[in-house]
Amino acid sequence: MGASIAIAVGGTTVQASTNISALISTGELSGTAMLTLSDNSVITLRNNSLVALTLPLVLAIGAQINIIRLSN
Repeated sequence: MGASIAIAVGGTTVQASTNISALISTGELSGTAMLTLSDNSVITLRNNSLVALTLPLVLAIGAQINIIRLSN
């Protein structure tokens, strides 16, 4: 609780709209962002706070990023 996650492109955290705060101790976190990316961009989901984001040791728990290409 108190941690936050954000999308980083090329190792740099991008616009504030990708920052999602973990204000609850259990449950699902989700967010949506539209980003303009260049070819071969490296995208990561990272803890964007000084507070640790702890996940229970359950096989069904994890992180996921869905990427949809809107144009060429």
